[in-house]
Amino acid sequence: MADAVKAAKARGVVAELRMQDEQRDMVAADLAGLAAGVDAAFVVVGNRGRSEAADVMLGSVSHELLRLSSTPVVVVHAGIEKGRH
Repeated sequence: MADAVKAAKARGVVAELRMQDEQRDMVAADLAGLAAGVDAAFVVVGNRGRSEAADVMLGSVSHELLRLSSTPVVVVHAGIEKGRH
């Protein structure tokens, strides 16, 4: 992750890495508030690649962030290999 931030900054992108270890139900609200507070252009979050049914049963930070955030959200799915779409 730190390497991705360095690469983005080298290309003139304003980027910041923040990692949190909190209870799932608080993370999405905290991220939405943080993004709004710093006037972020967008937020990038990961997704574990579980099925929709598992996300509904277990909850999903990325789904909750999409629901709560006034800032655009980019969800990067786990398991996507370079060159595959």
